[in-house]
Amino acid sequence: MRRPGTSAALIARFPACTGCSSTSGTSTSCRRAVRPPDAWFGRWAQSFFERVVVQGTIVGGATGLVRAGSVAVRRAQSGLLRGYVALLILGMTGLALYFLLQS
Repeated sequence: MRRPGTSAALIARFPACTGCSSTSGTSTSCRRAVRPPDAWFGRWAQSFFERVVVQGTIVGGATGLVRAGSVAVRRAQSGLLRGYVALLILGMTGLALYFLLQS
């Protein structure tokens, strides 16, 4: 133990939260420990912030980027081997030209 007595000090300082434990779930003492303004903010954050900001912007934005990239790759894939070989030769030529100009 690094600091003996820390748990007892926290229990004495926050008595409303002592009934909350992982085994008790949402007991009455846990519900009393959360004040109504805090509960309102939690409901707002879950209903609006998570739905609009997290799901709509962060997750939806990443999903949109992946979807757009896959559409672009699908259009570029024709299945013709000579097209892939020509693209590979063009890339190797560009790389060789880059190193030739840099030296």
